[in-house]
Amino acid sequence: MEQPEQFDFLKMLSEQNPAMQVGIPIVESLRVNYWLKLRELARKDPVAKKLMAGVIVAPEKISFYLGKSHAAVEYFGPTSVPAKLDDDEDAALVSFFDYREADLMEAILGMTFRGTGLRLPVPHSVPWSNLFVPSSSEATIMMMDNGWDTTAENLAFAINTQGIQLPEEEFARLVNCFFYSAESGRLRTRRVQWIDFFPVTHLGHEETETTVEDELLIGMWPDITSVIEHDSQFRFPYPVGFEKERLTLLNRFRELILSRDVTEPQITAWLAQPAHQFILKMALPATDVLHQKKCVWKTDATRPSLIPDFFAVRANGYADIIEFKLPELKNKSIVGPINREKFSAEIQSYIAQARTYKEYFSESVHRQLVKQEYGIVVQNPARVLVMGRRWQFESETLRSVQADFPDLAILTYDDLIDSVTSLLYQNPKQ
Repeated sequence: MEQPEQFDFLKMLSEQNPAMQVGIPIVESLRVNYWLKLRELARKDPVAKKLMAGVIVAPEKISFYLGKSHAAVEYFGPTSVPAKLDDDEDAALVSFFDYREADLMEAILGMTFRGTGLRLPVPHSVPWSNLFVPSSSEATIMMMDNGWDTTAENLAFAINTQGIQLPEEEFARLVNCFFYSAESGRLRTRRVQWIDFFPVTHLGHEETETTVEDELLIGMWPDITSVIEHDSQFRFPYPVGFEKERLTLLNRFRELILSRDVTEPQITAWLAQPAHQFILKMALPATDVLHQKKCVWKTDATRPSLIPDFFAVRANGYADIIEFKLPELKNKSIVGPINREKFSAEIQSYIAQARTYKEYFSESVHRQLVKQEYGIVVQNPARVLVMGRRWQFESETLRSVQADFPDLAILTYDDLIDSVTSLLYQNPKQ
């Protein structure tokens, strides 16, 4: 029987990407024996549905990572199960990554641990939740400067660690864990909503011409029925005193950026509403945000006025410039051969726009004008571009390419949401 063209295409891709070769059968097994079972239970049992974690019942995105000692499956999505579950059980986007030559957790998180202490051991079999880990002393200092309380009883902090140690030959799980790195003078937050680590057994010690499936064995759950029973009753951890209103607003923001035809003006107008400004204030952080203030060229009247999406005023009184682009990039974010990577033409055009702001505020007459008009000080402003989703950027390559632009920061929409969520868990009343 002749195979369909789609099958041939997937086979060709899997031969080029060992993570796909190993991951496709794992993902399909989980889809049939785990995810669909949870969705079926959620549809049939309203009580169980309220308890279940939405991120594993209705994931927006799933990533499969192949490491040397473990393979991991990470879920991205809503905290609670949506009121209406879509009929399309295969709606989640799945990506595959081969991280066998790297530290698995560092590659997944997109950050390097620079502590001098021991590696943090993850317990096997028991889910570890509400874990907060800065990756360096610089990140720790930034957290302390922002009022973090490392003594909070409902949270676990690990400081000065060299990294994450997964249990040897054992299953492990992280739920609602936050990791931090100091990048371009800012604290970047990476939230892991739900990730499962399955042990990898190497069946051969030497390189052979056999396929990857023949060389590796992924240790899946021996009793998946018990896992489904446990996970259907597992209460996703909420912070003490969690502000339900802000959780709801974050969910609305997530829904907005997932809208098929959403525009940049719609996103910025939503964030500019007084009740929604906490998102930018907490994520950047900022004491105030000003939406779309016109900046007229005094040195060249022929040039069109600049209208930044937001001025974000920091605690020291100086303002940065925030520009929003669409959540879905049109093309790959980074192009070019290995060791000669560069941002795509799409992102280069955004950077060019941000460069114009730098030119504008290099003139003292413009700085004075903005201070008189809007009461803010804009001098050598940091420029922040918010665009795309986390999985559209290769973390290691992004950091390397972005180093060419030291006064420009690129945040994904996931970075933005993770930062706010992290602070709500730490200090719900801000």
